[in-house]
Formats: sequence, structure tokens, C-alpha cells
Amino acid sequence: MPTWGVAPLDLNEAAMALGISPAELRALAKKHGHYEPRGPVKKVFYPEHMQKLKYVLAPPVAQTPLEVIRYHVTERIPAASLIEFESFITQEFDGNIYLIRCNDRIKIGFTTHWARRFRVLKTACPYPVTVIAVMAGNRTLEQFLHIVFENLRRHGEWFDEQGELATMVAAIEALPK
Repeated sequence: MPTWGVAPLDLNEAAMALGISPAELRALAKKHGHYEPRGPVKKVFYPEHMQKLKYVLAPPVAQTPLEVIRYHVTERIPAASLIEFESFITQEFDGNIYLIRCNDRIKIGFTTHWARRFRVLKTACPYPVTVIAVMAGNRTLEQFLHIVFENLRRHGEWFDEQGELATMVAAIEALPK
């Protein structure tokens, strides 16, 4: 959602502000979708787009997938829901939240038996499955993440790897192993 009353930057201005070439910004915008289209070709960048692109280029230091999720989720939810979210991630964890990739889809799921669940997913998916993250969690946190990324939901617990979800996944994958 653009900041009203603030003139957006065009592609060249935004690239200069980010310290990258226009071609690099085009590729970044295509992958992460942090811009507003103006017509069939032109892209403009508001301050909120620039903030997200700066994060993609140099994310804050996070040590765990849950810290990365916390960062991305807190940017997407209203302040009133933030207290509820913080209560979800401090509750007793009775299983695992997992993020897996199959082609250009991301599955956000919950299980109490990760090894067994992963075996089932590997045989059930028609394409190779890649584990992005497995972390302690509970069903409430999983459902909250489904709500946060509802606009990217493809089917069931599968989401398109685009926009903020793609940015979050890239940040998780960039964590030291």
C-alpha cells in the first residue's frame, strides 16, 4: 500500500538509491514484487517498497527461522494483531512447523512427527521436495501463518512463492547452516 503524498521513485532513481544497477533492480522486483506497476512496463517504488528491497539486499541478522518469520510477519499484520502473534510464538510448542518447496509452491505445515511426515510428502508430491525450515511450533502458529499469507494461497496449505513469502523464504535460506 503506497504512502500517500510521497512521490514514488522510478526504476532508475530507486536503483541509484539502493546502490544497484537498473537491471539488478528489475530482476529483484520481478522475483520479490516490491513495486507498484504503472502501465504494462513501468514500475514505481514507494518508501515501503524501498524498505523491503533494502531488507532483501541486506537483511537484519537473524539466527533462526523463527526470528526471520517474526520479522516478516510483524511487517504484514496490524499492530493490534502483533500482541496476539507474540503470544503464539511464546506458547508451549508441541510439534514442528515446517516450510517445504515443491516447484514454485511453499507448504506451511505442522506435524508432531516430522520424519514420518517428510517421508509421506516426498512420495506424495509429483516433483522433488526441498526442506526450507523445520522449527519448534504449534498448530496455532501454523494457522496464523496461513492467514498472514492468505493472498498467496494456491490450495490447502500450499502457497505461491511470490512477494513477501518469497522474501521471507530467501531470508531463511540465507541463514547460516
